Amino acid sequence: AFGLSSSARVATAIVPQSLETASHAQSSRSFATRAYQHNSKHAFCNMSFETWVGLLRNGLCVISDTLPEGYQQFGYFENGMSTLNALIAPLQFAAALFNLRGALKFPKALSDVRAARALRDVAAASKNSLAEAAAARRVVDATVAACYAFLSLTLSPAFVVLAKNSCKRAVGWEVEWALGAMQVGLAVALVAMRVEARATWARAENCEAVARKSGATDAAARAQACCDAGLVDDGASLDACVFSPLAEKDAPTAIKARCGALAKKASDLANDHTATKAALLGHHAKTARDQNVGLAVWWLNVIAFFGYAVFPLTYFGPFERTDDNEWTGNFAGDLAWTVEPALVILAAALAPKPKAKAA
Repeated sequence: AFGLSSSARVATAIVPQSLETASHAQSSRSFATRAYQHNSKHAFCNMSFETWVGLLRNGLCVISDTLPEGYQQFGYFENGMSTLNALIAPLQFAAALFNLRGALKFPKALSDVRAARALRDVAAASKNSLAEAAAARRVVDATVAACYAFLSLTLSPAFVVLAKNSCKRAVGWEVEWALGAMQVGLAVALVAMRVEARATWARAENCEAVARKSGATDAAARAQACCDAGLVDDGASLDACVFSPLAEKDAPTAIKARCGALAKKASDLANDHTATKAALLGHHAKTARDQNVGLAVWWLNVIAFFGYAVFPLTYFGPFERTDDNEWTGNFAGDLAWTVEPALVILAAALAPKPKAKAA
């Protein structure tokens, strides 16, 4: 009745898992890749429930897209809701709840961005290259986390509307505005994913350079590499080693002192060349695997973005909506967001198991 597929089959992106639990913005990772990275580290023992729900929801959407008309969506209720929609609707509502947790963190995420920028000025006053590098990381990571929180802010109310639509309780303009909001959030998140991926890969490349000694003479690069590879203080991050928990009250002299201590630890680790080199190269190899999955996830989200763009482009834009372009765009989005969680689950299952530490 309002130009959308009768079954309202639009699916959802796999939103950032770490937004639910991270105490600092720099803990964030990109979209569904986060579930893969988490499970490759923990031997596929705790796959995100949200990932499985996403796979089920989007898989049902693809079935609804492609089911021959003779099956009639496995029957209809009196109000016109199909049996498939009755299965999809609660999963869409679950998506709204999943995203609500991230959406509520958006004000805090913006505050973290402002704090990171202020800390960058303090780090610059310390005139220490390691402190400046750590502060620059915090700005990037906080900004990326804010983008993901914004995605959740757009997806949560949108999926309430889509669940209503599956139950034949929404009106046309509600659905169109919901889909438009989702597109805005996804566009922001796609940019954030690439920024984060480039930053992560640059850090892994630094680990390899230090391991190969081409960058070993740079004390700041060596310290960053040792932190990234989890060699310092039982896996403490660069951020934790350089800044205090109350970073907004940090003084340049205290930051500089911590950087000096960190550089000394990294120098001592470099003396154990064989073990340190193996750890640095191992981190580089693991990041390369994660990046391959992350790139595939990014391209799948790009396909979904352009597929679902048919709705706002034909409602708000000058283009005409036809049955063909509506079905094609909707199916492309549904299929891409079905393959995405399936890929994440498969990658986590096939990830190398961590070696047990010797007693």
